[in-house]
Amino acid sequence: MQCIVRLLLPIDNDKVLSIMGSRIQKNVSARVSVGVQAPCKSTLASAIKSVNEGLRSSAYSVALGAVVGGAMLGSPVIMAQSEAIEEVTVMGIRASLKRAMDTKRDAKGIVDAISADDIGKFPDTNLAESLQRITGVSIDRSRGEGSRITVRGLGPDFNLVTFNGRQLPTQSGAGRSFDFANIASEGIAGVEVFKSGNATLPTGGIGATVNVITTKPLDNPGLRATAGVKLVHDTSTEEGDSVTPEYSGLFSTTLLDDTLGIAVSASFQRRDSGENSGGTAGWFQFPATAVKGGQIYADDGFALNDRLDQQINDPTQHINRPSGGDFYAVPRNTTYNIAEFERERINGQLTLQWQPIDSLRGTIDYTYAELDLTRRYTNIGGWYQFPAEARSSWTNGPDNSNESALFYSEQNAATDFVTSIGEDGGTSENKSLGFNLSWQPNDRLSIGLDYHESTATFGPNSEYGTSANVGLLQNNRRGTTTYFNAGDLPVLELDLDPTLNRNGESLDPDAYSIGGSVFSNTQNKMEINQATVSAEFQIDDISSIDFGVQLTKVNNKSASTNVQRGTWAGVGDEADLTDILYPGSIAGAFDQISGGDDPRMQTDFFTSSLDAIVERANILIERDGLVAISSEPSAALSGGYGDCGTAFCANSDFNGEFANRLEAQEDTISAYVQYNISFDTAMPVNLYAGLRYEETEVDSPFSTLTPLYSTWVTDGGDFAVTFGDALEGRQTGSYDHLLPNIDINVEPIENIKTRVSFSKTVTRPSYSEIQGGLSIATPAQESGGAGSRGNPALLPYTSTNWDFSVEWYFTDESYFSVTYFTKNVENYIGSFTEQNQSLDLPVAPGTPIGGDLYNEVKSALEAEGKPSDSLSIRTEILANYFGRDEVNADAGTIQGVPGEEELLFDIATRVNTGEATIDGWEIALQHPFGDSGFGMITNITFVDANVGYDNRADVRDTQFVVTGLSDSANLIAYYDKEGLQARIAYNWRDSFLAGIGHSAGTTEPTYTEEYGQWDFSASYDVSEFLTVFVEGINITDETTRAHGRTKMQVLNAAQTGARYNFGARIKY
Repeated sequence: MQCIVRLLLPIDNDKVLSIMGSRIQKNVSARVSVGVQAPCKSTLASAIKSVNEGLRSSAYSVALGAVVGGAMLGSPVIMAQSEAIEEVTVMGIRASLKRAMDTKRDAKGIVDAISADDIGKFPDTNLAESLQRITGVSIDRSRGEGSRITVRGLGPDFNLVTFNGRQLPTQSGAGRSFDFANIASEGIAGVEVFKSGNATLPTGGIGATVNVITTKPLDNPGLRATAGVKLVHDTSTEEGDSVTPEYSGLFSTTLLDDTLGIAVSASFQRRDSGENSGGTAGWFQFPATAVKGGQIYADDGFALNDRLDQQINDPTQHINRPSGGDFYAVPRNTTYNIAEFERERINGQLTLQWQPIDSLRGTIDYTYAELDLTRRYTNIGGWYQFPAEARSSWTNGPDNSNESALFYSEQNAATDFVTSIGEDGGTSENKSLGFNLSWQPNDRLSIGLDYHESTATFGPNSEYGTSANVGLLQNNRRGTTTYFNAGDLPVLELDLDPTLNRNGESLDPDAYSIGGSVFSNTQNKMEINQATVSAEFQIDDISSIDFGVQLTKVNNKSASTNVQRGTWAGVGDEADLTDILYPGSIAGAFDQISGGDDPRMQTDFFTSSLDAIVERANILIERDGLVAISSEPSAALSGGYGDCGTAFCANSDFNGEFANRLEAQEDTISAYVQYNISFDTAMPVNLYAGLRYEETEVDSPFSTLTPLYSTWVTDGGDFAVTFGDALEGRQTGSYDHLLPNIDINVEPIENIKTRVSFSKTVTRPSYSEIQGGLSIATPAQESGGAGSRGNPALLPYTSTNWDFSVEWYFTDESYFSVTYFTKNVENYIGSFTEQNQSLDLPVAPGTPIGGDLYNEVKSALEAEGKPSDSLSIRTEILANYFGRDEVNADAGTIQGVPGEEELLFDIATRVNTGEATIDGWEIALQHPFGDSGFGMITNITFVDANVGYDNRADVRDTQFVVTGLSDSANLIAYYDKEGLQARIAYNWRDSFLAGIGHSAGTTEPTYTEEYGQWDFSASYDVSEFLTVFVEGINITDETTRAHGRTKMQVLNAAQTGARYNFGARIKY
């Protein structure tokens, strides 16, 4: 016989009870009536005990199994009834924080969580933006929006993201990090962040395992529906629509006495945005160890190049020049980039659930996400070529320090002023079909079966491929100066000689021609098939055991083509482009960055659209009788031709002769067991001890293009690489590991919980690191080429973790916690570079440097007593040897001869290297202020490591470092009462080492400077069914900046702008 037991309990006004899967809130009474259905022969003591346990259990799904029978029914506070139990659902900021706190309190290990404020309503517009509110979590932003996460100083590739416990594929083709910008938040019920290891969790997250929980109909029985519309006002766009729409909807219902459920969610977002940035492509770093003949050089032969002569001993030209043991840095270039983004995102999810009997539940779900992104940009700037005429002024640091240019200036013969027009982007798709079956054959055993097939793809959304760039140039730049002391933005000043233009102006549309071009194309696909069998066996009243096996098969493929014209001599005669050009300006584009309004800045230029340039280029090619790209003498072409038959479109034949194809297959089998026990001694104790075994095999077939020769295309020393036949092969690897974990939590004093967690976790190498084959970079340099190869035999990163925490839950919605963590990470992956390597090809790739023609001209110049450096040799060849087959004087190119002088390469191979210890503190406080409706959340994380980048180390040294480490903090104030909810949040992240290597040096650092951002949101319940809301992101227009060894060595300074959302939500 079943009875309804109703307990009248005194509670606080805002007390939230979790009963049978629903949140109950009573704000008008000092007592709440709680009803539970169960066998009538239970005792009153059992009833009260069950209620108490229910009050402390997870807020997602807790049943109070308390009943009384017989004589006990006479109690004044207990009434057995057959009536239905009324359920009142609590939502809002406070309720979501309470659910997240309960998850943290009851977790097995160190876990933090975020819960939806309401059905279809997540705290922030983006999952990454919400995750950054969690202690220890920082985010990387892209286009002003959160995209990837760093946890406890470990970057995006060190964190595993799962959806409902399933590993999801990524579409980058290279890394394992998940981009949260692809996923809308409307269909998400919650997010769990597991910071300590657990045998039951999939492996891959040394930093954390992040599990995204989607809406399921049987978890919330009944009919529930919501629909929302939002208008997004993005202040950063100049050319796109400043107001764009977002639509979302969610429908969930249960049928047949809540045994059959269906949930459907969908969203559409279109957004236009902009980003303006300025900086350098990198800094050449050199030791100032000696001066001979006016040249900076090192005694060991290390030199910038053989023509660097900066009149270094003239104090009027080089102020406070570096000397002695100093290192000096020279900028590679200075550029400004004005970009506009167009984005469309579509998300959808369908979930079907059937529970024919209480002990059996089946779930089928399908998830779809599509992101279409296009960036169109204009770039202007000037490259430095280190001629004889140069001026500079330098910082004055201590001895043996890094000296940076306050300004750097060059005067040279007329060279090009380039405006680059570009477009890149593509379409990403994620699809996942899953099946889950949970079965409880008896009271002691639960069995789960889960299987999913998921794919992620990325490909072009344009005939121009995934990345396209064409240069427009006029050849009247005589002087180039950059001021690095004018503010956060480098100020580029150009001396454009008007006498070299027909109209007598510094800018003349008649003088423009088409320079070099690149049309790259990429196609990526990752497939994951994963099957899991799990079980839980209840040994007795206080202990249980979890066990299971998991099979995971990952297949990651990437293919690429590259159609590149390396010549910068120009296509077209005078006035060939005049009618398609129009004036452009960057004046006012950097109004939020100091230095952005400097009057010395070059702001004006001529520009056009990529469509117009490509159309005109193909007309000029046909006009001049150059229909086929293979016959275009000025092409300096690498990578064949595009689908259009010329070099001005992309090649989409990813199986063709000019395609690189890489693949990595991972097969992993896992088995785990975990013992759980809860008991009382003098205090409540929970102990969890587990062990997970995994075995992984890696197989990587490849087909990569091999270089045939290089072509000398610029005075600055750029060499276009032309490719020949593909090299095919296969590489393999394997490894296994045993991963233990132990977690014990004790409650020595009521509401104070202490935890100690020990675990070993792993993160696998990125897919680009385990893909076999050789990838050659373009362009090559005068000293040779560069390339990289993967290593399928790499071992995973392995971390030994300790966590110690104290948590004080001083009210039902408040807590204060302090956590200390340490991670000893082994098998870090770094690069080992083999310099000046022969590729051992049947025909050695040729380079003009040191070839027969080069040596012939060098000898002739020396015999005449003339300068015989490489630039002088190039000038002589183009002027007097234009009749040779390998010389095209009109195009300014000199081609290497295959099999003559061999082009050598520096080949970087990924290898397992050192280990590092990371440790830190996490401090968090959450508290509402009584019944006022006001509350606050604050947290701070301190993180450090025993290794770091030494900015004063020799520039030639390779350093082992840990990237991404930074302190972070959050402060959130909120109000939630009588239908009005408001939240203002500040997020701060300290400066950190973002990576090693840029275009001017493979060992040089990139530091991201500290960043803080203010966001707000507010909503008002107009009625039970209608809510209106407003949101603001980056409301103070914060900017970002990155630099090299010193802050003066700017790499990038960017501004986006604020974004505001206005909308309404209807729910039923």
